[in-house]
Amino acid sequence: KTKVLYEGKTDKKILTGAISKNGNIAVATRGSGSQSELKIYNGNQKEIFSWSCAKENIISVDISDNGKCAAVSVVGAQNGELYSKVFVFDIGYSEPVGSFDYGTQIVSKVEFLQKYTIVAYGEKTFSVITDKKDRNDEDLSLNSLSRIYVSDENTAAVVLSKYGSSTSKILNVYSRKGELLFSKEINSAVKSVSCDSTHITVLTDLKLLTFNLKGEAVGESNVSNDGIRCFTDGNLTYAYFTNGISSFKTVGGGCADTNTTASYSEEDSQRTSDKN
Repeated sequence: KTKVLYEGKTDKKILTGAISKNGNIAVATRGSGSQSELKIYNGNQKEIFSWSCAKENIISVDISDNGKCAAVSVVGAQNGELYSKVFVFDIGYSEPVGSFDYGTQIVSKVEFLQKYTIVAYGEKTFSVITDKKDRNDEDLSLNSLSRIYVSDENTAAVVLSKYGSSTSKILNVYSRKGELLFSKEINSAVKSVSCDSTHITVLTDLKLLTFNLKGEAVGESNVSNDGIRCFTDGNLTYAYFTNGISSFKTVGGGCADTNTTASYSEEDSQRTSDKN
């Protein structure tokens, strides 16, 4: 996080990429003789895996923490209609070890929770893939995907808009095994969600709410209505507002030491407002 690990060039246009905790790199590019291709490199920049996608474009890629598994979502077109698929790879095999067809529901992002356990989601779809063959879809016929956050510890927090409402939300939290830990209704507009290995924080229009992995409320802080994003990191949770970043106690709530609060200048605040 503090330096450039290595640099390189590709012959084809880069589409997307990912890095694992062990330093392996996955890079998706335009293909040579195919629509797109996936290559994985180890920490010494040596290519250790390659796969060509004949007909579809890779739009998202992720790689497991140990660097041995990868997943991609692809989009293609047939008879004038877009379709989406997800492929799962083990770098010990040349072809996918898992394949999932999503039809016209475009999967815009794939993220690993652990080996062969993946969350795949898009504007109108969310599912948990396990064991290369099992897929559990969230029913989004009534509720729509609003927010999602996957922590470094591979806990996933998902916010759904209930019946498409802007103020009635459902918070679903999944373990690294893809198991639903709890589901909870939140009757406020949710602006951001964050989590670590033990807590989930939700930033609403007036509150910063914290839950443990059982879904029990363990912290609450009053905030101004200009909140943009929250980030939970152990004992402290940070909230980003239009004029600065403030820290709060994750458990119990309330502002933390004022020395941990950083404020922007009025000029910086105006630039942030312009972007949003």
